[in-house]
Amino acid sequence: MGQLIDTPLPLQAEQKYVESRQEDVYSNVWYTNTVSYAYYEQQKDINRMDDNKRIIEAMRKSPESGFHLLMAKYGEPVYWHIRRILVRHEDAEDAAQETFVRIFRSFRQYHTDSSFKAWIYRIATNEALRILDKRQRMETVPIEDVQSGIILMEQPDYIDMNDKIAIKFQHAIRRLPSKQKLSFSLRYYDDMTYEEIATVTGSTAASAKANYHVAKEKIIKFMNVFDKPDEQ
Repeated sequence: MGQLIDTPLPLQAEQKYVESRQEDVYSNVWYTNTVSYAYYEQQKDINRMDDNKRIIEAMRKSPESGFHLLMAKYGEPVYWHIRRILVRHEDAEDAAQETFVRIFRSFRQYHTDSSFKAWIYRIATNEALRILDKRQRMETVPIEDVQSGIILMEQPDYIDMNDKIAIKFQHAIRRLPSKQKLSFSLRYYDDMTYEEIATVTGSTAASAKANYHVAKEKIIKFMNVFDKPDEQ
């Protein structure tokens, strides 16, 4: 699980980069940390683009081989992205399978000037929301439960029910409005840029950033309030 604060720069990357800096950079710790973190983020983006480029090229030359690489990289992350939306394993498994079928069939429609990861997650998100909408239309809630306000959110079975912090954290996320929940999930769990989140959600990078930070503040507030001891 990730952290609510920004991901710290790995020590190895920090040391390697600092050793390559000029002496005048060493004199300014703030500058060094800022630039080295930017370097690490840039290298991470390059590595990610290289993986995606290999998949795209393989899909074009040999769809079957490319699809194998696609599943190796995105099979598990996409499943868990969908699972966080649908909660139930069976639904998430069905949605993930349909997602990759759609990706395979519509690959020619992908434009290389956009993020490949975001394109994949947009398909996955749409499929998850389609199943969620279908489920909600099929499952009715007794009117007395609606009026009494006792409707409970479905609890994820992949959470350790003995881990109170994890339970609180998931509960805080599931209380969020849909756009904030999705933006937070894509940023926190899937390490997406705001531009990629915007592609997935059909919004703007500014909107994605705002939704993420509002969601983060709500989660922190909920966790802090929830952690206060009961008054005697």
